[in-house]
Amino acid sequence: MVGEKIMKTILDEAKKKKQTFDMLASMHFKMRDYYNKWNTIFDSVEILFSVLICGFTFINIDDYFNFDIKNISFLLGFTSILLFAFTLIKQKLDFKSKAQTHILAGKMYSKAKVDLAQKIIMWEKNCTDDKQILDYLNETFKNLNNLEQVPENKFHKLKHYHKHKVEFSKFLDDNSRIPYLLCKIKFCFEKIKRKK
Repeated sequence: MVGEKIMKTILDEAKKKKQTFDMLASMHFKMRDYYNKWNTIFDSVEILFSVLICGFTFINIDDYFNFDIKNISFLLGFTSILLFAFTLIKQKLDFKSKAQTHILAGKMYSKAKVDLAQKIIMWEKNCTDDKQILDYLNETFKNLNNLEQVPENKFHKLKHYHKHKVEFSKFLDDNSRIPYLLCKIKFCFEKIKRKK
């Protein structure tokens, strides 16, 4: 009886760990999207201003604009300096590299979640010894601690995002015949009702 209780507790811990892996994968993929978005914005701004500067350098400005040539030269020079500074800042922020580390972490946590889910089914079916389960949990997932961490200041916001995503996913399963946009509206109204 006590053995069964310990077994159940260890299996419950394994299930909690699986849910944690699911949440961490979700968080890391959200961070990947965040950094990819900013990387795209920064790249687009850099390309746009580079093209504009090149374009203005090779055209005869007097034919198209009514500006003093000295003012235009100063403006182009000043914009070039700003673009150079912007490029250095972009390299320092390194959004692309940060996105890559979160992609890797997200994939690793997703794989860990799937592996653990399969193991839990097997453990429940075979009534596996609790020591074996503990050894597996301690040994198999210790390398996950070396992965990129979720930023502390974003943790609660990302946890809220994950919980919302899980709830909405269940809601979609129950309302699969309703169009997606209506599901979003209905889901929001139902959440508001539950809070009252």
